[in-house]
Order: sequence, then structure tokens, then C-alpha cells
Amino acid sequence: MTNSIKVKAAKKDGKVVIWETHPDHPTGEIFISGDDSTHDVAETAEVLLRIKTGTLVKVFDPSATKPAAPEPESDTAPVTWGDNPADVPIPTTLSVNTINTKARK
Repeated sequence: MTNSIKVKAAKKDGKVVIWETHPDHPTGEIFISGDDSTHDVAETAEVLLRIKTGTLVKVFDPSATKPAAPEPESDTAPVTWGDNPADVPIPTTLSVNTINTKARK
């Protein structure tokens, strides 16, 4: 069995876009014309061809996606820095040259 998707005709001109009988379609048959209504169909080769050629368009189904997980709450306020680059802390580490210079003295 193939995946089920929602589609509709690309143009609202009343012309028949596709008529297909296939056991994978939810009702075994689809008939879609340019009337702006959406239809549940199987992703058959003919449906995919009509989507590729632009006579059918996929319709986004918001119920098919899970809502995003909420952001975790933080106990502390976010750290922000001013516009002045001098406000940003610079890490202080010793370089190899500094260590060698100190060792020679």
C-alpha cells in the first residue's frame, strides 16, 4: 500500500484533471476536477506524474505534523552583551611563546 496524500487541482477551471481507479486510493477511485476541493489520494505513479507536470498540487495537512516541542525554561536570564566590542570578555590564556619567554628570564 502506498502513502496517502492530500491534493487538489492546480487550476480552478472545472476541467477534469484526473480520473483513476486503483486499489491503493482510499475509496478505490479518484475523480478530481478544477473546483478547489481537496482529495485524499494514494501516491500512485499517475498522481505523482500529475503533481510533477503541475496539474495537481499537494495540499499541506497540518494534522499530519506533530507540534514542536516547547522550549525548556531556564532558571537564569540570558546573558546579553552591549554593542561595544570591549564589553565582550576575552579569554586569557598563555601562549607557547609567552611561556618560553618567561622561562628564559
